[in-house]
Amino acid sequence: MKTLPFYRMLFLITGALYVIAFLSGFGRSLLVDRQLPSIGLKHQGQIYDLLNSGDKDAALAHVETLALLSPDDTDLLLLQAKLYYERKHFDAFQATLDQIVLMDPRNVEAGKLYANYLKEKGEEVKAFNIYRNVLMLNPNDVEALRASGSILMKQNKMNEATTYFQRATEIEQSLEFQRAISQP
Repeated sequence: MKTLPFYRMLFLITGALYVIAFLSGFGRSLLVDRQLPSIGLKHQGQIYDLLNSGDKDAALAHVETLALLSPDDTDLLLLQAKLYYERKHFDAFQATLDQIVLMDPRNVEAGKLYANYLKEKGEEVKAFNIYRNVLMLNPNDVEALRASGSILMKQNKMNEATTYFQRATEIEQSLEFQRAISQP
């Protein structure tokens, strides 16, 4: 079995694999935009009802129980990691992310979440490297493009930052156009 500290270092160095993520979604409500099909609609509804009511401790307890029953459900574990982060349980947050990455080293959402965490801690170089790795897996990830551009701006690398921001804007415009033409 791999040791987690080595794996984290390997993760950062080799790119086995979320300022903008917190502003654009993660920090505003913690509601996951996609469904968690593996846990069933009943449990999913209960979790979202608890989150919407503001009872995040109860939501976390429910998610923890479900995670014990479904330890291989990376979507559920990702929600658990987000809840740990919001509750400032950073050791549990890190352990849950490690668990996700061990199961799925190419999990883009886990990579962005970890990069967001590092960026907030001020470890922007490490965060940038992870965002870059996320972009290798998904070159059209607007969140990673904007976060990378933000880090480069702070480093006064304006030309590079502009490239990232322009790419993100192009992708957003393309998605908006696709949605507009697909609606009846």
